[in-house]
Amino acid sequence: MKNKHIYLLLEIIKNNGNVKRLTHEGLRFSEIADLTCKVIADNYAEYIEDNIVLTEIGTQLLSTLTEDFKERDKNNWIIKENKSKIKKIDKDFIYLPNLKELSF
Repeated sequence: MKNKHIYLLLEIIKNNGNVKRLTHEGLRFSEIADLTCKVIADNYAEYIEDNIVLTEIGTQLLSTLTEDFKERDKNNWIIKENKSKIKKIDKDFIYLPNLKELSF
């Protein structure tokens, strides 16, 4: 697994976040489960009363990885959605609707 995936998982554990961030990175849920087991086996996180929390080693690793992977460019915080984007039309274009498609 990439260090970025480990960084994101540690950040999710620290902030009690959602693993959907990892699915946006292209990981499947089975890979997220394997990564979680690896993080726990490497003693970066542990189970405490049905919760997963960072250990001291995990907190140190997170602060180290934060320097490399934290997104500082605010333009990348929100992913652009192109599915709903419509193409630009001329300012001289006149739209005439199809009368058969209109219903009042």
